[in-house]
Parts: sequence; structure tokens; C-alpha cells
Amino acid sequence: MSIKDVHKIDGVGISKEEDALVLMVSDHVKWRNIEKHLDLWKNKLNSYILFIEEKQYEEMYKDITFQKFIIEIYCKYEIPEQGKIFLEAVREQIKDLNILVRTVV
Repeated sequence: MSIKDVHKIDGVGISKEEDALVLMVSDHVKWRNIEKHLDLWKNKLNSYILFIEEKQYEEMYKDITFQKFIIEIYCKYEIPEQGKIFLEAVREQIKDLNILVRTVV
């Protein structure tokens, strides 16, 4: 799976320390075209947010009620300033949904 597979969850698990459902995004794409790369992020994140809002995770975790969600974007390449600004805007927009977005480079 990868950031290019918009309708697939790249990875999923539970963080017992944070009492949250964790969804992983695998970003292996170089930042050659920032606008296209940000479109990949936007589409993938929208897909993940929909997955959370529609509670599709309940198919996997029937007996667990999650109050917090974490989307971790694992990046192969350093994130440019435009990517960081984009993520801050996303974080602000979804903070009321109890979704945290963080990156691992």
C-alpha cells in the first residue's frame, strides 16, 4: 500500500499508551512536484477521515470504542515547508474530530 492507493488503509493498529486507533500512511514519493504531492496527501487524508467518520474500523475492532484517532504519515523524504503548512491547516480543521495527524520522517 502507499499514499497513491487512495481508497486503502496502509496500516492500522491500536496505541494502548495513547488509547487510540492508529492509521498509517506510507509516503515514499519524492517532493518533485509539491502541488501534486499535496494532492496525494489531501486525497489520502480525506479517505482516512471518511474511514473514521463512517466508523469503518468497527469491522476490525468490534468490541472497542475509540475516542481518539491518530493518522501517522511515514515519509521517506524530508517534508518541505509547504507540506508542513498544509498539515497545520489540516490539523486545525479536524481537531474537533479527535483526530491527530503526525509525521515520521
